[in-house]
Amino acid sequence: MSGAMRATSLLLSLIFLTSCQHVTTNEPEVQPASIEDIIKETKVGYIRKRASEIEINARPSDIVVVMMGGSSGPDGDNTLGGSDMTDQGFKLIDLAGTDDCRIEGWVKIWDKDDGSNVMIPLRSRDAGYGIVIIDSTKAKVNPNYLKNSGEIATEKGRVTGLNSEAKDGHLNPVMDMEIPLHVGGTGLTLAGFFFDDPLRKLSILEGNSGVPLYQVDGPRGDGGFGDGDTFGVMIMKGDEVTRMTGENGNDPGTDYSEIVINFDGWLIYSNSCTSLTN
Repeated sequence: MSGAMRATSLLLSLIFLTSCQHVTTNEPEVQPASIEDIIKETKVGYIRKRASEIEINARPSDIVVVMMGGSSGPDGDNTLGGSDMTDQGFKLIDLAGTDDCRIEGWVKIWDKDDGSNVMIPLRSRDAGYGIVIIDSTKAKVNPNYLKNSGEIATEKGRVTGLNSEAKDGHLNPVMDMEIPLHVGGTGLTLAGFFFDDPLRKLSILEGNSGVPLYQVDGPRGDGGFGDGDTFGVMIMKGDEVTRMTGENGNDPGTDYSEIVINFDGWLIYSNSCTSLTN
C-alpha cells in the first residue's frame, strides 16, 4: 500500500471513530427520527373467563411494557397483576384506581428463556391489556437504572428513573377529558386508558391527530367488552396530545383510570454506529 493510500485509510478511520464516540455515553444524545421507529410491536385486547397467553414478537434484550385495565364487575374484587406479573419478571411502573376501575403498568427486559408469550392474569371479571415492545437494537435501558445483575432497578416497589403519572376519576357528562401528559421529557411516551362503561370512538381533541391510538374493539353492541368496558393505548413523543374525547354509550357518566409513562433518560437511543462498535 502506498503512503498516500495509508494516509487516506488512517484519516477515514479517525473520522469514523469520531462520529461514533457518543455511543459510549449513558446519555440519550441522539433521538430517533420517529418515536414509532423504536416500537417493534403493539398489541391490545381483552381477556374473558381465564388467564391468557399472548404471543409477542420479542427477542432477548427487547423491552416489554404491559398495561392492564380492569373492572371487578359484579363478581370480582381482586387486583389485576400482582404476583402473577412479578413471577414473570415484570417490575411495577405505576397504578391507579380501585378494584372496580383499575389500571397498572409493568415492564421487563426480555430474556432468552422467556419464550414468546406474556401471561395476562385473570384477576378480575373484565380486563383489557396493551403490550408494547421496544426494539433493543434501537433503544436500551440506561445502565444507571439497572442492578448489577442487569435487572431493572426499583425503589419502594416502583421502577426507578421513569417519569410516570397515574390517576382515576369520573366523567359526567362525557364532553372531553384531560389526561396528565405533562410528566416531563420529550421522548417516547406511552399512555393507557381504562373506562368502566364503554367510551366509544376515542379520538384526539387537542394535539397531534396522527398519534397512534389503539383501542380494544369489544364484542358488545356498544363497542365494549366484559360488563361494558373500554381500554386503549396511545404512543407519542412527549406531550403531543393534551386532551381526548369520546362517546359515552348509553350511560350518562363513566369511571376511568389512566397511566402516562415518559421514558426520557431511562432509555438510551441507538444509531447506525452502535452495531459497528459493539
